[in-house]
Amino acid sequence: MTKLEKNILCLLSLACAIFVNAYAADFPFIGNINADNINLRSQASTNSESLARLKKETKITVSGERFDWYKVYLPKTVLCFINRKYVKNGIVAAERVNLRSSPSQEADILGQASKGLEVEIIKTEPGWYGISAPQGHTFGWVHKKFVGYYSQVNPEPEKIEESAQNDKELKEGTPLASGILKPMGIFFKRRGSHKLIKDGKIIYYLKSEKKELLNNYSGYSVNVFGNILELPGQKISLIAVDRVEPVK
Repeated sequence: MTKLEKNILCLLSLACAIFVNAYAADFPFIGNINADNINLRSQASTNSESLARLKKETKITVSGERFDWYKVYLPKTVLCFINRKYVKNGIVAAERVNLRSSPSQEADILGQASKGLEVEIIKTEPGWYGISAPQGHTFGWVHKKFVGYYSQVNPEPEKIEESAQNDKELKEGTPLASGILKPMGIFFKRRGSHKLIKDGKIIYYLKSEKKELLNNYSGYSVNVFGNILELPGQKISLIAVDRVEPVK
């Protein structure tokens, strides 16, 4: 192969990589596993638990990214665990119930189940049910180098509209949490600036792009609106706060 041919091949490879990355940045998309026995992990870290081993050519739905990792929807074959007290006759009986990687309160959170969700119970453990991963509610992580672009995802327009409306109603009408808002002080890696306390315990860390939004309600009992963010290795979840209202 001549030097010119090598240069052309390099340019073509670079163009292909740019093309794939351009598509991959448009989430969600269908990814293709490019090697055998690839770990699907509970967090974006090689030290986290392996939930399954993926075969080459397995198709996965990628919903986001974090550094060198893709966040993917878990397949139904993955087992996750839910506290038995929140399940009645195979139906989730509470809002925002954590789904975990093993039957323990210390296990990684793979997602949350909403009230009324029907779950498929596979096994039982003391105080826990092992269930088939609910589709669209649970997520894992795969290293980017093992995922190639396959195709875009084209959800039905009606479902997108319904989902957007539900998210809007939840954001505008239902608080994520309630408690006493207090400043955090020095917080490791500055993931949040305040904390929400209920019954003397911290139930959430809080952050906002507008510092005065949280400072103005310091010491007050409040309702908090926003989005829950994942914190790898953190037992207490973080809320990105959109709005705060005093409890009347």
